[in-house]
Amino acid sequence: MSRRRYSVFLDLLRQARTDVGMTQADVARKLGVPQSYVSKCESGVRRMDVTEVHAWLDAVDRDWVTFMLTLGHALDAQGLQTFPPSRF
Repeated sequence: MSRRRYSVFLDLLRQARTDVGMTQADVARKLGVPQSYVSKCESGVRRMDVTEVHAWLDAVDRDWVTFMLTLGHALDAQGLQTFPPSRF
């Protein structure tokens, strides 16, 4: 994933947390990790795998599918969508 695409992802991840009024420390407590882990993830110092993203979204009470659709729309709006949209 390009740096620009990952930056859009991180912006949405932070937004998911702040939209529910949670601090990095709040998310860290729910995940059972240090606050520095959350900070490193949000700043892009530490890249997240799919299971970590899923746990994060669960911690901030956000739906995985909705988040992914929002990410796709955000990437598309910035001309960063590299795959054609799916046609179900």
